Amino acid sequence: MASSKKRQRKKAPKPIQAKRGKPGLVLSDASIRDVRRSLKLGQEHVERQEWPDAVKHLLVAWNAMPEDLTILTVLAHALAQLGVREYAIEVVQRALAFHEPTADLIGIIQRLALEMGMFDIAVKLGVQLIAMAPGVPSGYVNLATAYSGMDKLDESIDMLQSALPMFPSDAGLWNVLATQVRERDGPDAADVFFEEAMRLSPDNPMIISNYSISFGRRNQLDKALELALKSIEIAPNIPEPRIGAAQLLFLKGQMRQAWEHYEFRLDVRRKSSQTQHYTHKLPEWQDEEISGKSLLIAAEQGIGDEVMWGSYIPFLYDKAEKLYIGCDPRLVNIYKRRFPDAVVCSYLDRIVSGYRYRVFPVIEKMMADGDASIDYYVPVGSAAKNSWHATNDIESHSDGYLSADLVRVKEFKMRAGAISQKPKIGLAQWHHFV
Repeated sequence: MASSKKRQRKKAPKPIQAKRGKPGLVLSDASIRDVRRSLKLGQEHVERQEWPDAVKHLLVAWNAMPEDLTILTVLAHALAQLGVREYAIEVVQRALAFHEPTADLIGIIQRLALEMGMFDIAVKLGVQLIAMAPGVPSGYVNLATAYSGMDKLDESIDMLQSALPMFPSDAGLWNVLATQVRERDGPDAADVFFEEAMRLSPDNPMIISNYSISFGRRNQLDKALELALKSIEIAPNIPEPRIGAAQLLFLKGQMRQAWEHYEFRLDVRRKSSQTQHYTHKLPEWQDEEISGKSLLIAAEQGIGDEVMWGSYIPFLYDKAEKLYIGCDPRLVNIYKRRFPDAVVCSYLDRIVSGYRYRVFPVIEKMMADGDASIDYYVPVGSAAKNSWHATNDIESHSDGYLSADLVRVKEFKMRAGAISQKPKIGLAQWHHFV
């Protein structure tokens, strides 16, 4: 399988500082005709959701007209969609410094708040936005998304049902209502709303992807995968359908194809709770020979995913000259018991401009002090991608690959035994369902 290229977030350039001419216009090498052409091209790329090309042309217009509200608004939206939220925030701040807040600007701020997990703020902005522009359906869609982020599904569904009579032909409203009903009442109850959304917008990739999830939850994997792949065909650069397809392909044992899609989980455009930026600056391991080399296994996702994908760590531990493991704090001791010659440390996260920056303090201090020279790193979810291409490739650990602390095992047995002599039943969590 071809190695996936490492995705890096490029910095967005700032406008050229030039001599001022007429109000709102900066004297530069661009003519008025060039500015108008760049703005037109930028808006066309925005409509096609071609965000890198949109930003490239909009920056030309912004260089010449750094205070123009239309340019600032469209550029902020494009930067947010591109995944460089800090620059989108700067552009929004500039717009608000020169202009009164418009519905479009508030809408952009609300979307940024949603991406940064600030759901309470997004709800307040959504209410204000609907008051300013009650005839815009997307305002209700985004407010519903904010409500669901706060687990207020009843409020979300009630609001959507009140809005739908005003916009019965808006597929976005039907789609978000379907997702909310599915979370509250199950996939069967949501089908009628998904079907209406599909009827109104049959080629909408997000509607198709969302409907795919319903079939996956009913274990109808073939239909779910069919829809996920259709969504990818329409919009190949959107992360969520790719991740959905990867999970389905893993379940079906088609692992070589699954890995290709699964790399999109690391896309910087995803929410801060779904991805992270590592601060260690190491090159990513792409299946180079690691005998005589050192490798850092970098934590990602939740603790359950770490343990699941971590089942490949023993093979890397045996191959690498030196293994470093950055993990959830709750796994430090259990990993130290299993990998006594590895350097194991917990991570620390900090959120800046809606991005999660992940630090492995002990390991990175060793690197800075010259006490560790690490050749490569790999996110734990990608550790097995170059070896596990089919289910037959997966080497199991008959006795498990981790062992509990014997002292705690004894304590737990005593606590459980003290309850009663009757059989005990344990509950295991699957995602957010019990």
